[in-house]
Amino acid sequence: MKKAILTMLVMVFITTLIYAQWDIEEGFEGGTFPPTGWSVINNSGTNTWVRSASSGFPHTGTGYAYLSDGLNAADDWLITPQVSIQSGDEFIFWSRLGVTMFSETFEARLSTTGNAVADFTVTLGSETVTSQTYTEYVYDLSSYTGNVYLAIRGTTSMSYQLFVDDVKIGQDDPLPVVLSTFAAVYSNGDLSINWVTQSESNNIGWNIYRAESDNLLESMKINSDLIPGAGTVCEPTEYSFVDQSSTVENSTYWYWLESRDGAGITENYGPISFTVPMDDENSNPPDVTVNRLYNYPNPFNPTTTISFEFIEDFTTDAEIIIYNIKGQEIKQYSIFNNQSSIIWDGTDENNQPVSSGIYFYKLDTGRETITKKMLLLE
Repeated sequence: MKKAILTMLVMVFITTLIYAQWDIEEGFEGGTFPPTGWSVINNSGTNTWVRSASSGFPHTGTGYAYLSDGLNAADDWLITPQVSIQSGDEFIFWSRLGVTMFSETFEARLSTTGNAVADFTVTLGSETVTSQTYTEYVYDLSSYTGNVYLAIRGTTSMSYQLFVDDVKIGQDDPLPVVLSTFAAVYSNGDLSINWVTQSESNNIGWNIYRAESDNLLESMKINSDLIPGAGTVCEPTEYSFVDQSSTVENSTYWYWLESRDGAGITENYGPISFTVPMDDENSNPPDVTVNRLYNYPNPFNPTTTISFEFIEDFTTDAEIIIYNIKGQEIKQYSIFNNQSSIIWDGTDENNQPVSSGIYFYKLDTGRETITKKMLLLE
């Protein structure tokens, strides 16, 4: 009789399809102004950007930002938090006049370095506002990637009232497909592929490819029918597929996942590699080092406590890494023996506030890796 063999290889991914969601959405609804992570620079010496909730003036909601310099020359900056942008992202907001007897001018600016006035060397557009009806202003950010700051600079020579509302940075697309776990498990002669998504958008299904090298071009699809996807969901979905293809003991195989959306657009994940054990190997289940991992509160603003509990005999140091929804590392914490929690205050490695949205925290003990999702509120 064959011995029961259970071997697992887990590759943890935090990655997305080509879609993205808004990185920043600000409607100035909160009572704090400027909002968390934003800044205002009064470079004109008179009045500057403030928040108002006067009825009838917001584009949506109850709040908006406005600049009133009392008919003096304006040089006032409303600056966003630092944001990481990718191809296809846009800088969007709505603006209108307070009264029609005075037109207003402004510039949309970009900085790739800091958020001081001198850093905003890129002018995305110069506009003249002449109407009390809100107009949408859209600036393409495809020429820029990485971390940037964006600003709206009031420039009117005799400024009276300029309103701004509903600022967005990113892409107007659904939530991405986020793959958090991709694993190969060998048990009693069966090799199964398991994976977990944290969210999906218009995902109609999956294909799995296998090769005897790490070259995707040499792979073959091993599922006869498309494995149904979850469509559009904002919660974890678990999948499992048993590889019915023949395997050879002590041979290594590489696996890829392919997601497919309703428009026929595909994206590949992987590879992971797996070596089939010999029948007489006394393989043991993968090490389990973590009893519990969770964060509270979730959703949260501005801080959350990430708590964890290790098995009694686990004494090796570990780490927690926080990622944004694009898979970019935000902050890393070293975990030492007997530590049971860390507090994340919604800042990056430079202690700068990050934008609201979905984030992931990954606990890596060196023997086990666990990833979970959390939501930072505006």
